Amino acid sequence: MVKTRAQEDQLQSLVQAARLYYEENLSQEQIAGRLGKSRPTVSRMLAAAKEQGIVRIEIRVPMQRMEALERALVRRLGLVDCRVVVAPRGDPGSVEHLGRAAAGYLQVLLQDGMTVGVSQGRALAATAKYLEPNRAQHLEVVQIIGAMAAENLNTDSPGIARALAKAYEATCRYLHVPLVVDDAHTRDVLMRDRSLAQILQLATRADVALIGIGTLDPRDRSPLFDGLLSGKEASAIRAAGGVGHICGEHFDAQGRRLDIDINNRVVGIGLGALRRIPRVVAMAGGAAKAQAMVAAARGGFYDTLITDDKAAARILQQADELWPLSAGRPSPKQPRPA
Repeated sequence: MVKTRAQEDQLQSLVQAARLYYEENLSQEQIAGRLGKSRPTVSRMLAAAKEQGIVRIEIRVPMQRMEALERALVRRLGLVDCRVVVAPRGDPGSVEHLGRAAAGYLQVLLQDGMTVGVSQGRALAATAKYLEPNRAQHLEVVQIIGAMAAENLNTDSPGIARALAKAYEATCRYLHVPLVVDDAHTRDVLMRDRSLAQILQLATRADVALIGIGTLDPRDRSPLFDGLLSGKEASAIRAAGGVGHICGEHFDAQGRRLDIDINNRVVGIGLGALRRIPRVVAMAGGAAKAQAMVAAARGGFYDTLITDDKAAARILQQADELWPLSAGRPSPKQPRPA
């Protein structure tokens, strides 16, 4: 519908009033004097600006960080850094809070020239949503695992990589393959494909990797393997000692990759490659994921953790049982070859 000149003028008047009120912090009385209108008219103009979507008001509840828990987790898990936010009531995974915390952290961490590898998950999707860089950066974003072709594309690895690249006006490299294939032979053939191998090589040489941590605890089961694993197969993985998964690969309580069928059908950089990436930022929340988070730290799969107070308290409460101090710490990440 084409707007008339009168409608365009009215729209511009609403924009002008909104700018004076919300950006220049003038009172309605002052705006009335500036525009030659009555104060009630200005009030109606501001209301109309909100109704027409010219003004959008977003209320962000301040996040409360638990710095004592952060320090305790850094010491207990041998981390480089940690952020612990207070989980809001009624949100077992604290996804939005984790995303906001991770976005703020990344805006300090990421620098020009870096390559950033991304996995998948709800917390990573929330992170991309909250990124607000104040300038474009010369980054390269790359998928480190294949795609799930899930119904919610925003939480799948290609969608997250695309959103992150868009936020930073960065280039993006995609893995145009599924995360899980039918058999190990098919996976091996795909991994030898020249174009796929080039992207995976770039992914393994990332400066920063962003990952989620999944659990096999039925109280907080990840939807990652919905449609791929039956209940019987998930039970078999638990029986084999599985407690969690990262980048599609399952590991046990000691942080060891399981030699099981599904791990040999996953297309991605693999758990071993994560140990060689200089900074791996893991995002996970909720007490049900505590064991998986401890095991992943024990395996050296991440060095920076974004989590909530529920998970942090459970980790520290159960730390001696899950990872006795006598068991030692994971070896430092191997330096990248020159």
